[in-house]
Amino acid sequence: MDKTDDILERLKDWQPVIDNPDELTERVMARLPERETKGSHWRLVLGRSLQYVSSIAAALLIGLFLYQQHETVDEVPHYNTTRLAAGSTLRKVYTRRQQQQGNLITYNQLKKMLYENK
Repeated sequence: MDKTDDILERLKDWQPVIDNPDELTERVMARLPERETKGSHWRLVLGRSLQYVSSIAAALLIGLFLYQQHETVDEVPHYNTTRLAAGSTLRKVYTRRQQQQGNLITYNQLKKMLYENK
């Protein structure tokens, strides 16, 4: 590593001097390979078209998802659970509804019927 460090230290102090920078630029540009322009226009058009189509498809999928969510929200029956806490159990929801409507089957009766059918 000492040799590498020595070389790097010497190169830090050395500043290259270019007599004619324009000529150097021309020589470098002349040695660069020619760009292939055949078909590049069509690749650009195809790439842009693919971007537009995929953007429209993504927007349609998002719209369809939001529409479907809106439709399923409207189909859900409304239960009066506004007075229950956020972590309420199914039993609390059921018993609350039972108290409001009066003549429903009790939770224990429903549980018993479920086990009798098995």
